[in-house]
Amino acid sequence: MRKAIRNGHLLKVKKLIARGEPVEARTPGIEKSTALLEAGNWDKLEIVRYLVNEAKANVEAKAAHTGSTTLCIASDCGYLEIVRCLVEDGMANTEAECIEKNTALIRAASNGFHHIVRYLAKDSKANVEARNMHGDTALTIASRRGYYRVVRILVDEANANIDVKDGMGTSPLEWARAVGCGKMVDCLKSAHERRVRKRHMKIFRRDLKSLEMLLPLMFTALRDAPMVQAREHETCSELIE
Repeated sequence: MRKAIRNGHLLKVKKLIARGEPVEARTPGIEKSTALLEAGNWDKLEIVRYLVNEAKANVEAKAAHTGSTTLCIASDCGYLEIVRCLVEDGMANTEAECIEKNTALIRAASNGFHHIVRYLAKDSKANVEARNMHGDTALTIASRRGYYRVVRILVDEANANIDVKDGMGTSPLEWARAVGCGKMVDCLKSAHERRVRKRHMKIFRRDLKSLEMLLPLMFTALRDAPMVQAREHETCSELIE
């Protein structure tokens, strides 16, 4: 089975499974991969599709030595179509973590695969604030490695937290300056300014709404003020008399 998968022999894989070879059988050695893990690792899209849609392979099975699911592996390698197949056909869990608590999104961001980052963060709504065991989010690791396009997608399209700090206490903006990426610095500063304006506008609208609720009471008070004054004047006159 392993040899057939690595060579991309879909027909042979189908025959082996039809003859009774277990879909979830593990390879020997340290890897102990399933057929799906092998196909994902070797970028065999058609075999992945067959295993997911027809053989009903377990998309959440993990490699023994890394704890990675096929989705994590494909994201780490940049195989967008396999990622799509796993998520859309196999309903793979985008929040599954490997041994180091890296999600598929963090794995893609750490290698600069902006097309996968966009698909997972924007289209699949993966958690952009997930952290690995080192305290990294997708944004902090992408900024540290200078992946401008990944940073731009996470900030502008996925609304990632730009004030987050990694395990070393460093923010994305600080990393952008450290690696000398001017475009990344501008992107993060612009995002910060937009979000400050948005917060101020939200506060203004809240206060305006409160004022709108008070206006009828204010108008009523102004309307009734002359009558109240007249009654007070009459009361004072009666007391004087």
